[in-house]
Amino acid sequence: MTDHFIIVGAQRSGTTGLYRLLAQHPDICMASPLRPEPKFFLREDAVSKGREGYLARHFPHHNGESMLGEKSTSYMEREDAILRMGSTPIPRTLPSKLVMSREECHGTTKKVQCGVQA
Repeated sequence: MTDHFIIVGAQRSGTTGLYRLLAQHPDICMASPLRPEPKFFLREDAVSKGREGYLARHFPHHNGESMLGEKSTSYMEREDAILRMGSTPIPRTLPSKLVMSREECHGTTKKVQCGVQA
């Protein structure tokens, strides 16, 4: 099984730079395309296609790397996306989330905590 992580964060907080840095690692396969972001967990129709649909759409270039990574900053703004991440068996285990913020994160803290409790 491949480990999976998701980068979420505020716009202009360095998420694209982190994506590009991680994409250079030989054991990490980052979702493509970078733009537009996958936003997979925002769409119920996409989630309904399951793990195979997710992998086929965003990781067709996967070549045995031990980790899959995705960057979609919009997840931080939508509670439904965070809840889907916790309840959808797309990665067979709950993915790790890397959260990047700028100065203020009070408005998003509650949403992230809600997703963790789901």
